[in-house]
Amino acid sequence: MPDRSVYIRQLRLIWGAVLFTMISLALFALMIFYGQPDLITPLEDYRVVDQVIMTAVLLMAIAVFLIKRNLFVAEKIVNTLKTKTEDRKKIRTACMMTGRKYQLIIWVLSEAIGLLAFILFVLSGNLELFGIYMLVGIYVLAVNFPTGRFLDRCETLLDT
Repeated sequence: MPDRSVYIRQLRLIWGAVLFTMISLALFALMIFYGQPDLITPLEDYRVVDQVIMTAVLLMAIAVFLIKRNLFVAEKIVNTLKTKTEDRKKIRTACMMTGRKYQLIIWVLSEAIGLLAFILFVLSGNLELFGIYMLVGIYVLAVNFPTGRFLDRCETLLDT
């Protein structure tokens, strides 16, 4: 079982890798747009694609909100685990694994938002729409930076 500092370091490493891929994708799009604009062959009418991607981005943002609001709640997780076992070490380990699982899901959803932004850029050649959606993805990732508060809350609940 990893200690708290190793756990937080691992989460921050994964978070940084996700952020790096999103920034790399944005830089790649900028390089294509300004360096090789002849590579971009946009669709004539991309409004439907934009609406589909906007809906998908909205649904992913709502999914992140619902996961954080309903599933990634220390009280629910600790109370459920306490009914299964009284071993504090097992509950702590299960909290760490559950926290990691939900954070990875949230980060994957934020990266998917960035990927959809890139797909829209490839199909439309519109850098403004790409920038808006990519900023949404990076914002969702940034507000879910691993601080360790979830683990702190689990520890507090285990002590009571």
